[in-house]
Amino acid sequence: MNKVSCLAVAASLCIATSAFSQGYPTKPIRLVVTFPPGGVDVSMRPLLPTMDRELGQPFILEYRSGAGGVVGHEYVARQPADGYTILITLANSMVVASVVRRTTPFDPLKDFTLISLGTESMGVIVAHPSFPPGDLKEMAAWARQNPGKAVWATSGIGSSWHINGELIKLGAKFDVLHAPFQGFGPMIPAILGGQVPMAMFSYTVAQPFITSGKVKLLGVTNTGPIFKSMIPPGVQTLAELVPGLQSMPDWIGLAGPAGLPEPIVRRVQAAYVKSLNEPESRERLLRDKVVVVGSTPEQFALRVKSDLALIARAVKESGIPPQD
Repeated sequence: MNKVSCLAVAASLCIATSAFSQGYPTKPIRLVVTFPPGGVDVSMRPLLPTMDRELGQPFILEYRSGAGGVVGHEYVARQPADGYTILITLANSMVVASVVRRTTPFDPLKDFTLISLGTESMGVIVAHPSFPPGDLKEMAAWARQNPGKAVWATSGIGSSWHINGELIKLGAKFDVLHAPFQGFGPMIPAILGGQVPMAMFSYTVAQPFITSGKVKLLGVTNTGPIFKSMIPPGVQTLAELVPGLQSMPDWIGLAGPAGLPEPIVRRVQAAYVKSLNEPESRERLLRDKVVVVGSTPEQFALRVKSDLALIARAVKESGIPPQD
C-alpha cells in the first residue's frame, strides 16, 4: 500500500471513530464493581442519577469480584474500547496489587485509559464495643501487654489496608494478628458479631455502625492535614501514633480499556466530575469524610505513577513478601 493509500485509510478510521464517539452512548453502560456489594458501590450509587442524565443512558452496576479487585480489573482491561464497559477503579486494586502481587495480569498505565480520579476517602480503625481500648494509643499499649490477642480485619492480604497495618505495627512496636477478608462487605458481620475485635474500613462504610454504637471509632488511618480537619477533637490519626508515617492511598476513580477514544473519555469524565460536584453530592461526601477530587485523565495518570512509587517504598519497608 502506498503512502497516499495509508493516509486515506488512517483518515477514514479517524472519521469513523469520531462519528462513533459523537453518537455515544446509544445503549446502557456497564460500570464494573470489583468488590462484593456493600463496599465501593455504596459511595458510587448516589452519583449515578446525574451521570445517567448527562449521558442519556443508564449506568448498570456489574459485580466482578475476586483477588482483591484484580479479577474485575483484568476483565475490563480485556474488553473492547467502545465506552460501554467502564471500571470503578481503586488504588488498592490498580496500583497496590501491581506492586504487591508476584504477577498481575494488567499494567496500570498500559492496559487502561484513565478517565478521572474521583474521591479520596478517610480510613478508620474501628472495634467491637467489647474491645477494651478506646483509641489508637490505648490499642497499641493493650496489644503490647496482651501479645497474640489483638486481631484486626482488612479487605485482603496485600491490600493497602494490610500494608498500612504492617507499617503501623513496625512504627508503634506492637503486634496484631491479621484477618484478611474479600472486601468490606464480608467484614461487616464479622466485626458486628465480635468474631474479630478490630477492623480497618473506609469511613463511608463504617459510619452507620459508628453512629449507631455498634462499633467504636479508635482512630483515623489517614495522615494528611485535610483529614485531620474533618474529624472531631480528640480523635487520633496515624500521624499521632506513628510520627512521620505516610498512609497508603485510598482513592476511587474511573477507567476504561486501553485505547478508549478521547471524545468518549471526555464525555464520561465530564459527567463523573459534574456528579461529584452537585451540591447534594458534595454535602453527602463531606458528611462521609470523603474529599472530592475530580481530575483530568492526565492528572490521574500522574497520580497513579506517584502512588506506584510510594507503594513500592512502603512494601520494601514493611517487608511484605510478594503475593501470588
